[in-house]
Amino acid sequence: MTGIDKQKRYFEQLDKVIDEPIYVTRNWKKGKEWVPGKRYLIASYYKAVPPLDHRTIGPNEPVIELDANSYALNYKVAKPILDFCKNEDIPCYVFWSGNKSIHIHFFLEFLNLNYNEDQLKVIKEAYSQGWNIQGDIRLAFTRYILEQSGLSTDLIGHGKIVDLAKLKWNDLTGKATLIRCAGGANIKQKEGVLTTAWKTYYEELPTGKPRKPTHYDDLEYPTKIKKYKLSPEFVVERALKYLKNTPEKRRNQLKTIKYDGKYLSNPCIQMLLEGQSEGKRNQGAKIIAIAARMDKLSKNECKGVIQQYVDNCTQVPEEYTFDEAERWVDWIYAQPEPYWTCSFPQQIGMCDKSLCPYYKKKYEKELALFNTDEPLTIIKEALNELIVGEDKLKMTLFLLYLTKEFDPEWFVLLDGEASSGKSHIMKAVASLFGPEGEGYYSYSRFTKSSLNHLGELADEWANKIVIIEELQGAGDVIEQLRVAISEGKLTLLESVEQKDGGMKRWGSQAKTIFFKNVLFVTCNADNFEDGAQFQSRAWILNTDQTRLHTKAIIKDTWKQFSIPKRNKKEINVDMITQSLKILRKPSEVIFPFGEELNHFTPSKTVRGRRDVKKMASLIKASAYFHQRNRTWAGDILIADWRDAMYAFMYAGDTLNASSQGIGERDLKYYEAIVACSTHQPVFQNEDVVRWCGVSIHTARRVMGVLESAGFFENTEHRKGYNAIYEKTGVSPDYLGDVAEFCRKKAENQENDIKEVLNAIEK
Repeated sequence: MTGIDKQKRYFEQLDKVIDEPIYVTRNWKKGKEWVPGKRYLIASYYKAVPPLDHRTIGPNEPVIELDANSYALNYKVAKPILDFCKNEDIPCYVFWSGNKSIHIHFFLEFLNLNYNEDQLKVIKEAYSQGWNIQGDIRLAFTRYILEQSGLSTDLIGHGKIVDLAKLKWNDLTGKATLIRCAGGANIKQKEGVLTTAWKTYYEELPTGKPRKPTHYDDLEYPTKIKKYKLSPEFVVERALKYLKNTPEKRRNQLKTIKYDGKYLSNPCIQMLLEGQSEGKRNQGAKIIAIAARMDKLSKNECKGVIQQYVDNCTQVPEEYTFDEAERWVDWIYAQPEPYWTCSFPQQIGMCDKSLCPYYKKKYEKELALFNTDEPLTIIKEALNELIVGEDKLKMTLFLLYLTKEFDPEWFVLLDGEASSGKSHIMKAVASLFGPEGEGYYSYSRFTKSSLNHLGELADEWANKIVIIEELQGAGDVIEQLRVAISEGKLTLLESVEQKDGGMKRWGSQAKTIFFKNVLFVTCNADNFEDGAQFQSRAWILNTDQTRLHTKAIIKDTWKQFSIPKRNKKEINVDMITQSLKILRKPSEVIFPFGEELNHFTPSKTVRGRRDVKKMASLIKASAYFHQRNRTWAGDILIADWRDAMYAFMYAGDTLNASSQGIGERDLKYYEAIVACSTHQPVFQNEDVVRWCGVSIHTARRVMGVLESAGFFENTEHRKGYNAIYEKTGVSPDYLGDVAEFCRKKAENQENDIKEVLNAIEK
């Protein structure tokens, strides 16, 4: 039998034991390396014909991939695993990669076991609340095998001999991982010569490293593959563990709803049924099959819908047939219970939230939460429970956090002395967007070496708030972050090992890291000299450092200490978080009246070029938040004068102060000092303490800031003597009451908005 026939027969066996259609690829040359090429669905008539090099791991296929530095060490680890499986009569299939690695494959049966009524109820309950049954069972079984084989936990983990990363994809929302299939080639070039190592099967794994097969026809494959039936108790135990350990909040987010409508009638399915192009056709068939099963269509009825879909799909550059799409029908009707998630159509751009009855049903409470004339009052009430005082600061910060949706070219800098609550405020406002690690990320400090690993975090940071609590003394980090904020990317030159004619040498290679919709937030603490490099890209926000505010915090602390937790006012932060998550993302936001704000924008320095973008983004953020009572032109969101009013109400003074390199509260201190120094033109820090009601520490910091801005001069130049200040001839600029101007404009804007809408629609 030829090697091609052997591999074809092997895939016929795989097709019987893997619970989902299999995707395969061939090697593809990319530069000097061979990598997996385009994925094809391996259908019943084998459109993707052998020889094949890679395939997707099955959802019911645990794989133990041993990748130590030598075959001998891999064999030493594999031996107790194989012995345990033999003793327990667990079918497993062991392959040699052709180099040093050993792969052990298992195929499980757990979807169609003889569950009793109570067991099935538990499984369905967990599944309906987002339990990734295939992924969880796959990993749990693998860990069970490793544990019972007596392997040390030191050998298991990322980058270790046993790495389980390939088994951790989400079967509900993600793509299965690729692995080299039996008969798959690992091609390398050494000294100009190509070498090929094939993955081959062994009934009994050799103790010493085998001799490499010299020809593709010499490779071996298992002639028969059997599934291992798990006990119902094993599966139910995992379901119960999911229900117990997964936070209720998380389960509620994933929980399916009782939906009386027809899934096949939803906009996403109707768009799919019009046919899809190559690259989306199989995913489309999968989604339609799930919808049909959710609608309780029979298998034959589902096939009729799939046939309609296939007929409408494009047939170029390659044909797409019913046989290929039918595999998804077989797959979904083999599941114990169908599960619907909107992430499926979202992944291929087929989700229209504005017209979807399922979406409106699932999120009816969240959609209703902000469906008021003044939804910002809901935010203010929640933040009042989380933060004492700081009324303007916390609302400004909330609106600034919303600008993360629009690729911000700036960051937020909270300014204030130590213990003034900067970290607490940053995190408390961020908590409305989700818990740490989900809605925002927080880091105590960034080091220079951490920049080399930002690529691993950039994807996680997308559309998130990134809080860096400490940047003092980190000049190199600040310089790089400044570029990342402005450009949305960071290009680093890193040393890499390169091969040239079989010789290893070190060279340099550019590495570009992209940051998509990331808003960085940090603190400016005492003696933070490096902060000056950041200021032109910063929204500078001051914390309240007055004695009055300190007294309010102390009073509230004692009050909270006296109240049992169950009696405290409950804040529905989770509802706010979910409501923010389902805000519709417009293709763009426009403000048709922007030119009327020209004369309100500081233009004395080149900073005004960046400052105008800051204010525009805040108007966008307000319109985005208030979108349910704003005007839409298709997928374009039209901001109006109310959004400009909110932007200038909460952040106008901040923008004005930031444009002059200081914070809003610094400007208030300036006004108090000038008013009091009218009768005392020469003064010291002790006078500022009395005039502003702050500590001596804060007084020194404030005068340092105002002196740097050029508003005051220290006339005492002798070392060891207290500073003596006088006012200079430089004074800060003021915008005037822009919020009131915008409010009046908002009163008579209805006809103007209609004209704008008509112009767009024409």
